[in-house]
Amino acid sequence: MEEEIILEVIPIEIGEMYPSKEEHWYFKNDGLKNGASREFLIDYMKQEIKEKFEDCKAIIVLEKGKVLDIL
Repeated sequence: MEEEIILEVIPIEIGEMYPSKEEHWYFKNDGLKNGASREFLIDYMKQEIKEKFEDCKAIIVLEKGKVLDIL
């Protein structure tokens, strides 16, 4: 069975309040297909996240509560 990947994203902007839990974003991928590795898929998702929140000062990316990256 293919593993679903869900990344929680917290966009941070200078001069704004820290986002509440309701303001966090979630990006989901249905899993690995066509032989793509988990690392490749997560990197692809992080690139999409970076493009979506390009105006933010920092973007915290979590998976299952663990910090994966700060973009």
